[in-house]
Amino acid sequence: MADRDQALAEVVELMRAHGLDVDEVRVALADADQAVDPAAPAAVRADDTRASILTRVLAYLGGTFVFAGLGVFITMNWESMNFAARVVITLGAGLAAFVMALVAINDERFEKAATPLFLIAAFLEPIGLMVIFEETYTGNDWQAIGMVVSGTIAAQQLLAFARYRRTTLLFIAMTFLVGFALLLFDKLGVDYALTALVLGTSLISISTGLDKTPHAVTTPLWYFLGASWALYGLFDVLENTAVEVLFLAAASGGVYLSTVVRSRTLLFVATIAMLAYIGYFSAEHFVQSIGWPVALMLFGLVLIGLSAMAFRINRRYIR
Repeated sequence: MADRDQALAEVVELMRAHGLDVDEVRVALADADQAVDPAAPAAVRADDTRASILTRVLAYLGGTFVFAGLGVFITMNWESMNFAARVVITLGAGLAAFVMALVAINDERFEKAATPLFLIAAFLEPIGLMVIFEETYTGNDWQAIGMVVSGTIAAQQLLAFARYRRTTLLFIAMTFLVGFALLLFDKLGVDYALTALVLGTSLISISTGLDKTPHAVTTPLWYFLGASWALYGLFDVLENTAVEVLFLAAASGGVYLSTVVRSRTLLFVATIAMLAYIGYFSAEHFVQSIGWPVALMLFGLVLIGLSAMAFRINRRYIR
């Protein structure tokens, strides 16, 4: 009994450390129960594996064809549809897909179908909302319309995520929140460089937090967008100023941060930014100089050194 209590305590500690909830553990146990017995013959395990892969491939292909058929049907008949039909075929189909995804989560037999259904819903629902605004809204404030649509979808996905903790829901919610923020900054008249700097820095900060959760699989995309936007915005702010060289320091800081968070994506973006700035600086200050050939050779040596440094950083601190 003491061993059992100790095992339960360790399980609770692991769940808390990795941010797992009871539903996720229940799904994992169900998957484990359906797994092939390790003691089974190798031929049986191979057959079961091939059958599982074939089933998944057929399911994905079936979903793709269904979605493609729906898209073709909408495209072919869009002009002949009235307002109600357009709303039903877009917003109605999207809401139906979203409800079906929620049902699939609670049924182990269809749990794997939830992700494509959530994606279909995230594609169709905004179109349906835009159709409603197109037919009923008489103003021309397209930023406000986009903010309402993106904010509505983001709220829907966040509410579902709060209940089911699905990575797909969080990814969709973040995508629409980024769109909401872009529209908001545009409506407020904020300079694009400052918008990119603020959003990029925010995405990097959020990604470092997500890296410590079970949803870390989505962070490479956010690191890429965040670092690209942040460095672009910073360069636009510093360009042709007395402190322009600080951009190189910021890119170097990105390389350091990539070792801390162990992100190859961040390392890639920061390294490319460093190379691009060195090339830009050389072209601006040495192209009319007699030392330009020497500068080209030095630039080549810098490229080789940076590539070797990036490789060592990836091998020693990230991989």
